[in-house]
Amino acid sequence: MNPSQNINDFIYSLPEVEIKKSFPIRFINKAVSITFLIIVSVFIIAALVIYSVNTIISINAQGVLIPGKIVHIHSAQNGIIKNVLIKSGDTVNIGRQLVILDSLELKKSLFDIQTRIAADKNTYDQKIKKAAYDKGENEISLENAEIQLVKAKASFRDRISGYYPNADLDSIFNNYTPGKNISIDYAVTDVRSAEMAIKLNKLNIRMQEMLKYDLNQLQIDMKNLSEQKMIILEKLNQLIIKSPVSGIILNENVENLVNSYVTEGTELLNIAETKDWEAVLFVTENDIHQVKVNDKVRIKLGALQSTGSYTLYNAEVASIGAEKITAKDNYSNFAGRYRVSVRLQFDDNNKSDLSKLKYDYNVDGEIITDSGKIADLLKKYFRKLL
Repeated sequence: MNPSQNINDFIYSLPEVEIKKSFPIRFINKAVSITFLIIVSVFIIAALVIYSVNTIISINAQGVLIPGKIVHIHSAQNGIIKNVLIKSGDTVNIGRQLVILDSLELKKSLFDIQTRIAADKNTYDQKIKKAAYDKGENEISLENAEIQLVKAKASFRDRISGYYPNADLDSIFNNYTPGKNISIDYAVTDVRSAEMAIKLNKLNIRMQEMLKYDLNQLQIDMKNLSEQKMIILEKLNQLIIKSPVSGIILNENVENLVNSYVTEGTELLNIAETKDWEAVLFVTENDIHQVKVNDKVRIKLGALQSTGSYTLYNAEVASIGAEKITAKDNYSNFAGRYRVSVRLQFDDNNKSDLSKLKYDYNVDGEIITDSGKIADLLKKYFRKLL
């Protein structure tokens, strides 16, 4: 070995130190290795979760439960409220009697029409009977006039035969000039009087046929009056106001309506249908821009809580208010927030809860504004930031 090379190696090289691998050193080496493996595992698991697990982004909001439809009951007629058959908060079925009105005006109109119908019926019956009597009288008079004509012609022949035995009687009768012979004058006059009586009776029979037009008019009048009577009876039936739907009476102090005078179209009651329900949620200004129509919602009703657990009802955003709630609105305690109406959806598992729901229950809502894999949601978030 070259002496100069050995000297240089000695100058520029670190001395070899023999490290004894004791237990602490071995433990630290193990711990570092395990920590590194844990960190790598965490990153791998996190990556798997981010790219495979679905999650949701939601907004929490409070609100109240309301019926899906409120039916307004109006008075169909003018009148005084005679009786109220329900109370505030009652549950009613279709056809249930709610309010009874009393209308003196309709009752008077019905009495007047019934009186006119009775008078027209009496007149009609009288005319029918008189027509039958007049017809018989005219037939008898006509028959008598025909007999008198036969008698008068026989008398005429008898008198003419004394003066003109072989004469043509019809020719003499048609061409005879009154005043030539007193006896013949009497005979001719009797014949002509009998003929005129026959004509008069036939004319009376024809005039009697005109009576059918009067009877037809009476029948038309009675039919019109009967139709008016039916209309008034229908209006009287409308004085008993019945529920068109099944639901809950919303009005307070409905018993105070008794003895009140109402006009046609006056609103009397409001009934909340119980087959459909909605919730009104109130969302802050910072969150409302994230909410969209048809977003899915999960509704929690505290009133139906049992043993610390809640039933979650599925719902869907139906509409979003364009303006903030003000202190003058019905929900003034949520002033400054935006109204979001959501439609509850019931399936076979929770349809039985419909009967338990009540107007104005407090609800907690979770509006799902977005959902998907965590990685996709993070991408959307950072794109919005950029």
